[in-house]
Amino acid sequence: MSLIAENHANSEEVVYSPDMQDKELEALLNKIGHKISESVKSTSLQTQPVPTPTKHTWPVVVGAIAGIVATLAIIAGGIRFVVSSAITDALIGPSTTLTSLKEQGVSLRRDVDRLLDRSAQNIIKNPAAPAADLKDAANHLQQRKIQTPVQEVVSTGKTLLAHGQPNSEQWQAFLAFVGYRTFLNAKPDSAQAVGPLQPGNTWRYGFSPIPGKHEPVLTFTQGLGVPAQQAARMDRIGVDQNGALPRGPLLLVATGGAISLDDWQMRNTVFDGVEIHYSGQRTILENVTFVNCTFVMDNNIPGRRLGEEMLASAAVSFKSGA
Repeated sequence: MSLIAENHANSEEVVYSPDMQDKELEALLNKIGHKISESVKSTSLQTQPVPTPTKHTWPVVVGAIAGIVATLAIIAGGIRFVVSSAITDALIGPSTTLTSLKEQGVSLRRDVDRLLDRSAQNIIKNPAAPAADLKDAANHLQQRKIQTPVQEVVSTGKTLLAHGQPNSEQWQAFLAFVGYRTFLNAKPDSAQAVGPLQPGNTWRYGFSPIPGKHEPVLTFTQGLGVPAQQAARMDRIGVDQNGALPRGPLLLVATGGAISLDDWQMRNTVFDGVEIHYSGQRTILENVTFVNCTFVMDNNIPGRRLGEEMLASAAVSFKSGA
């Protein structure tokens, strides 16, 4: 069987300001100068009475030089200790602090999210809440994948259309409720078993993509062939590309992307995570299920009727203008 779908060095910088370490280094350097000066003076006093080097002079000079070298070695070791300690504090200390702060930030974020979740769940049950708040609450719950009793969503959503034609803010809130309602929908059981296309008969389906948007990926259920009159369908109204085939897949599944419903006839189709557009033109839907979808629909009579159907039921059958 087969299916043919047609469409008409991050970087981080550590800044270190070692004030105290600079003072320690300055003190050490002063000690270096002082000790060198003392050693040189001592050597000079001991060598002045002797105009030329003798076997008695060299041990004194060598001793003085050895003393200077030893002093420099000790001080150099001290400098290395101070510098390495400073670098360690600068690099490891802030890292430990940042890790702790990140952990606290993650914990705080979880607490804030829980509070927002509860607040959104309370708002969604309140028909008297401002439309903007209802929209934000529905979007939040859908994005966070938070479950709410379907009846609460349906009940509040209906009130947004209770007074005839809603204003723009109410309409956007209503569409958010429709989107959240579809998140609460479950795929039909037979839609769980979609698999790779296999050789055999070829079924053709069409859809209307949205310019600048990704197209949905189409698959169909395997091993569930039904008579052509009951099989999945996705065609322009009045067109049946698979009419000559005696049998066809029971369900067609469109995943992701965006499509328009205008001027299309669909049957036994599941839209999963699809952005659905509808301007109110003629359309025919037979047993179409929307799962976790978002909606861009015009605020007109066909749009409101379709929205009400989507809000009321997981499986939608709807006809307009045809």
